[in-house]
Amino acid sequence: MGGVGQGEAKNVPQRVIVDPRRHRGNQYHRQTRGLAVFDDPELCPIHNEGFSLSFSSKDGGLVLSPSATGDFANYYRECSISNCEPKNMVAKGVVLGSCSSEEENMFVMPIYSRPTQEIYYKLPSVNRSFDNSAESLGEGVISLSFLSDDEIIVSIHDYDEPGFALWWEDGKFDAEMLGFASLFRRQK
Repeated sequence: MGGVGQGEAKNVPQRVIVDPRRHRGNQYHRQTRGLAVFDDPELCPIHNEGFSLSFSSKDGGLVLSPSATGDFANYYRECSISNCEPKNMVAKGVVLGSCSSEEENMFVMPIYSRPTQEIYYKLPSVNRSFDNSAESLGEGVISLSFLSDDEIIVSIHDYDEPGFALWWEDGKFDAEMLGFASLFRRQK
């Protein structure tokens, strides 16, 4: 069997990969994890009251649409999304397939007491600066972890160094500290 990490093999039970089209409709932002570790969390994108993400189908593809309210609206732009390979996984992440991983994000574990399976998506248009006053459009990467039919965790895995990044070391993106793993709940 092929190696994982340092030549190790790991068998991970694969849960069903959920098609995000099942989640058509709004997923409202509920809570961003891990902000207590920042010296000044107010500098982070934590003001997201009313922010939502919607998934819809268009021409056979999947479209992600953000609302216009909240700090996350500084990052997300409406765009068609597609699967991509895992990028900037947490330290002990295990690649499961061409677009999936199993990860133990320390900020997600209190919500979901076991490792989550992440499905990665490329967003062809995001504001990589996370700042609308200095917009820098480009590609971005997020992962979705489907906890249930009504809850998903969205983690950001790629953007440029913003003003609030205290742990941006040597140009390396730390998905655990800077991914802002956020729980979204479906509106019923």
